[in-house]
Amino acid sequence: FKKIGTSELLNQSWSNPKLQYNSANVINMIKRTDKVAFWVSTTILLAGEETKKRADTLRRFIRIAQHLHKLQDFNTLMGVLVGLSTSSINRLKQTWALIDEENMELYKSYEALMSPQSSFRAYRDHIIHVNPPCVPFLAVYLSDLTFIDEGNSDVIDGLINIDKRKMIYEVIEKLQLYQSDQGYVGLKRLEPLANYLEALPRFEEKEQYKVSLSLEARVEGGAEQTTEKKTK
Repeated sequence: FKKIGTSELLNQSWSNPKLQYNSANVINMIKRTDKVAFWVSTTILLAGEETKKRADTLRRFIRIAQHLHKLQDFNTLMGVLVGLSTSSINRLKQTWALIDEENMELYKSYEALMSPQSSFRAYRDHIIHVNPPCVPFLAVYLSDLTFIDEGNSDVIDGLINIDKRKMIYEVIEKLQLYQSDQGYVGLKRLEPLANYLEALPRFEEKEQYKVSLSLEARVEGGAEQTTEKKTK
């Protein structure tokens, strides 16, 4: 996050194939969120055929989300939430049924916080009260910059549109506030865990869904079938 330069946030270069070389760090952060999401769902699916093991893994990710919230790392928090809400995980009714009320309420509270409803209103209302260190959810600010860029002309009556430049500056300034902080003092890199979290082994979406179906089959006759082996 701290590597993102001001120039990377201009002209929507992160979404323009011809200009993406100008926004390498922005693109890396976007991809990182996607990697986290696919890693979360893959890890749950690979927990095994036993429903309880999958539920234990799912519950652990809810607790990881709790720690991310305390650390104010909203970008990774969103990645975890997306992973928990993928079709491959969301359809595992038997697995979700084993999640206790406390953890479900915790999960729902983070879902509400990071909801895209009303242009991420809950997140926006929350983060204005957050002090560094913090890793904001980058996509919100990229969306704002896109809206400003596309909704306002660069030039008005032959003159540079200063108001547009001011709005862009105000968005970038919010990100720079968190970039300028010293960061998470006291956190140490722990190997081999750090290397694992950089790699985040994961399946692609189609493969995940195949595994999901093999664990809990589609609804037939009003009930989910399962491939879980019964112990005698």
